[in-house]
Amino acid sequence: MNKRLQKTLGCFVFLWAFGGLVNPQAAAQSSASFAYGEAGRWAAGVVLGAPSALTAKHWKNTLQAYQFGLGYDVDRHVTVYGDHLWHFPEVPGQMNIEAQGLVPYIGVGGLVRVFTDAGPRNRDNEGRNIRILFRVPLGVEWMIPQVPLALFVELAPGVRILPNLTGEFGGGLGLRYYF
Repeated sequence: MNKRLQKTLGCFVFLWAFGGLVNPQAAAQSSASFAYGEAGRWAAGVVLGAPSALTAKHWKNTLQAYQFGLGYDVDRHVTVYGDHLWHFPEVPGQMNIEAQGLVPYIGVGGLVRVFTDAGPRNRDNEGRNIRILFRVPLGVEWMIPQVPLALFVELAPGVRILPNLTGEFGGGLGLRYYF
């Protein structure tokens, strides 16, 4: 992917994700109808970290959601991941953190990374350039009041199962727009 295409794609995602902020009336209408964890609701945005990616989230019900990501590291690799998340709006001790807009979550999922660089350090002993991981994302999402945006931070320890068995660690900081 050339630099010009990357910049164009980045600008498109930025404008799309923040379009509701530019038009306050649209943002007010969207946030007025927003309910966290509403079944069937979608969100899209970006996450910066390991991996950096475009991300989407789809709510299955009020406590469960699916998270997806597609990342590309220039001249290095393409990453695709998917996770099933469980959210905990109320934690033990009668503390309702959802009232502050903070909701912790945990999940299980997988990640596939395909290296585009043919260099020897990106291949295993048999010449394969693919990595498959099992991961357990742990995070907290903060719903920004009055706008359909959410900030999240996530840590994702995992186990690489192909080409060899080893531990890996990922995580990032992200922003999603709910629509």
